[in-house]
Amino acid sequence: MFPSNVWLGHHVCVMITGASRGLGRQLALSLAQHFADYHRRRVADSPATADTDYSLSFVLLSRDGPALQTLSQELSAIDIDGQRIHTVDIICGSLDDHMTIQSFERTCETIAADTGRAYDQLVIVHNAGSLGDVCQLTADYGSDSGAKIAAYLALNLTSVMQMTGIFLRHFRAVQHKTIVNITSLAAVSAFKGLSLYCIGVVCFVY
Repeated sequence: MFPSNVWLGHHVCVMITGASRGLGRQLALSLAQHFADYHRRRVADSPATADTDYSLSFVLLSRDGPALQTLSQELSAIDIDGQRIHTVDIICGSLDDHMTIQSFERTCETIAADTGRAYDQLVIVHNAGSLGDVCQLTADYGSDSGAKIAAYLALNLTSVMQMTGIFLRHFRAVQHKTIVNITSLAAVSAFKGLSLYCIGVVCFVY
């Protein structure tokens, strides 16, 4: 699933929104397994010279706190030798809530200030989102639809811009940073009833 050179550092932190189920959950588990397998092979190939100081940390975001706790335990179970794979923080909340964004910023501040754990690679995966009202066609929107459209964009677009800005600002000193925006075919093709969703995902393609 991942190329061998996906890991650009030995101390990596991955932040995933919508991590409690579906693609976000599976992505976290797959990344953890790939990281463990990659370093096992690397050390096995050069046991005398390979650097054995490596770790993978996760920041997990979702509205489902119990599901994130379960995922965190599953990630730790993939551990290599000792506490090398673990969860730094679990943020439970909706991305259209400013309190959730503030919690994310506090987590980034804490990570950036932790001189005892210097990350050389950070990844943020924008996976959370919603389809919107699939029963409402474009012709149904009018002068009274502003609040509904704004609420949708706050969840699916505004939050992504806010979190990306926070991510880049707090981790300027980290050499390798990766931003992953999960999108879909709706970004390039029209689908009946998905006008809001198409608007949201097209922003991550062009």
